[in-house]
Amino acid sequence: TGNTTVNAGTLALGSGGSIGASPVIAVAGGATLDVTETGLTLASGKVLTGAGSVTGATTVNSGGIITPGSSGTGVLATGDLTFDGTIGNTPVLNIVAGSTSISAGSLTLNGGLNTITVNLGITAITPGTYPVISYTGTLAGYAGEFIVGTKPAGNFSFSFVNNTVDGR
Repeated sequence: TGNTTVNAGTLALGSGGSIGASPVIAVAGGATLDVTETGLTLASGKVLTGAGSVTGATTVNSGGIITPGSSGTGVLATGDLTFDGTIGNTPVLNIVAGSTSISAGSLTLNGGLNTITVNLGITAITPGTYPVISYTGTLAGYAGEFIVGTKPAGNFSFSFVNNTVDGR
């Protein structure tokens, strides 16, 4: 029921293994969480964070949170990634624009009439394009599923675009 931290090497969950009760799952840079046999589902209030790798499928349900990076920098690499929201309770992605992002296999955005909230955890931002999620497989859903939650002060406009040229 405590936090799960993978600081180095690989933590592999075998058949029947689970860390679903962990409030925070942290995977440090260079470390791997292998959920190939079990998958990883983040329920409401559960957090996946770090700059390491998660092999296997990851699903972020309503209220689940992904915060890539460590100390505000880095890429969290995942296998296939699914955001699966419900009305009034969306999955959350906390990003430091230009400093953190997610690299996934296939990406599924199951928002429908729902959304995926992206919080931009920064105090200042310069105009530009900032990758949030890159993926190497297929995309199901569309960039319109994302909305901006918290953002820096100022007069900014934000949009989420599926860059079909390089999967960002």
